Parts: sequence; C-alpha cells; structure tokens
Amino acid sequence: MLYSLLITAFLMGLAGLPHCVTMCAAPCAVVMPHGVSGRAVLGRTLGYAVLGGVAAGAMSLVAAWSRWATALQPIWVMVLAAAFLLGLFM
Repeated sequence: MLYSLLITAFLMGLAGLPHCVTMCAAPCAVVMPHGVSGRAVLGRTLGYAVLGGVAAGAMSLVAAWSRWATALQPIWVMVLAAAFLLGLFM
C-alpha cells in the first residue's frame, strides 16, 4: 500500500508541474534575476513536501477522530466534499 501511495504522490507531482512552473516562474524571475539556484529549488521542494506531510497528517488525524466519534463523521464528509468541489473548481 505504501508503494501505491508513493507512486500516486509522484504522479500528482508530475501532473502539477505546469501549475508550479507558471505560478513560480514570474516571481522567481523578479526576485532572482540571475536565475534560480539549485538551493532555491531544493528549498521550495522540501518546503512543499513538509507542508504536504503536515496537511496529510492533519487529515489522517481528523479521519481517525471521525472513526472514534460518530459526531465528527458528518463534518468529515463535508470536508471531503468541499475538497472535491474545490478540486473541480480549480
């Protein structure tokens, strides 16, 4: 199961590459007119990885709470539906 999650995360990262390039190219060109250094790319990559891990951990914790407390299950369903709708909107 871990391998399928890693492969999925890798493919999602590849699919999001055009978005990242278009969102970061102009600001990076303004801030770093001599080009983006390897350290900047590595730092941004690690930052996104850490924040993604924090977000995944938070959602995992909420999912675990929803299994323990039946009162949280409707909230969990609404969070998942909102995330799905946000994905469709984007």
